[in-house]
Amino acid sequence: MKQVEIKAATGSKDKGTLKEFTGKAPQAESWSECQKIAGGEKEAIAIFNRQVKTDELNKLRKPAVDPIASLVKKAPPEAKDQIRAILAKHGIKID
Repeated sequence: MKQVEIKAATGSKDKGTLKEFTGKAPQAESWSECQKIAGGEKEAIAIFNRQVKTDELNKLRKPAVDPIASLVKKAPPEAKDQIRAILAKHGIKID
């Protein structure tokens, strides 16, 4: 079994309340190690099933929309080319 370093943050950077924490998390390299970390076979299966469900839910979610592209889409047709040209000058490409 190996350990990996993990980092977490809480609070707001803008408000000056950001706090960062580091720790270690065990990483299994076999099914027996998975069971040992989880506390037993049933617990390991529950963790596995929960992760599989989360992965499937993430596949169903709508992907994030680029706010700039969204605004360009809503712009009048005559303005779209001008907006794209301005963004292109700055290296920003919109589909």
